[in-house]
Amino acid sequence: MKYLREITQIVTRYSEKNIDLLSDELSPDMEDNISKLYLGLKEGKITTDIEATKEIYGSPLIDSRYTTLKNRLKRKLLNHLFFLEIREKDFSEYVVARYQNTKSVFWINTLSAFGARNSTIKLTESALKQANKYNFTLNAVQFTLFLRNYSRFSGSERQYNKHDNELQVLLKTYERELRAQELYERLTIRFTRSAAEQPDLFEVSTQYLDELEGYKVDCDSFIFNQYYFRVKTFVLQILQKYQEAVVASTEATKYFDNNKHIAFKA
Repeated sequence: MKYLREITQIVTRYSEKNIDLLSDELSPDMEDNISKLYLGLKEGKITTDIEATKEIYGSPLIDSRYTTLKNRLKRKLLNHLFFLEIREKDFSEYVVARYQNTKSVFWINTLSAFGARNSTIKLTESALKQANKYNFTLNAVQFTLFLRNYSRFSGSERQYNKHDNELQVLLKTYERELRAQELYERLTIRFTRSAAEQPDLFEVSTQYLDELEGYKVDCDSFIFNQYYFRVKTFVLQILQKYQEAVVASTEATKYFDNNKHIAFKA
């Protein structure tokens, strides 16, 4: 009950009196122009700033009124991002969980800023379980950092060490994920920049793959594997080892089939 009381007190004291959201109906007052711009964008009738100013103000010139109008619409649209209906029938289980977990990051940071210790700990423990299940490593780092920080109030060094050890493992995993992503991007950017033959690419790509093979021994997160398999199949094709590339692709497919809860549709 303590954490509910904390949230209730914060919301009661600081919540906006009128939440700035959108409506599909045109308003009879000054909000009417915002509705016109929103509906025009939604229905595809407005695609440029010039079209918008002509439709709303009957003028071909963009002025300060329109700039203010766009900023107000942007605020309303951003407010709506907290209330999206992200369902598994439209998205994968992974995407739904990621949306929920990302909202938890905001809630936890906000409650912590207001000193709501009980509700922060309660939400963080729940959000961390979800982050670990779906391999949201960066979120898990933030959540574990919060738990380590708050564990000092318990006076238990054992509890603090537990969260600190978990944090070090997560940081190492996150470092591996970032490195795998970087190596994949460095490979692809070379082909984006030039389609010409690049003699040094054989050596460079082999070094990239060898490095990731070394990390694979103690890193098995979803994000790491996603980039590891991309790099591996890419490099094997560069080296013209096509049969090995087929084997690597089959290995990747098996990994994603065995982890359907974290594999998004793409």
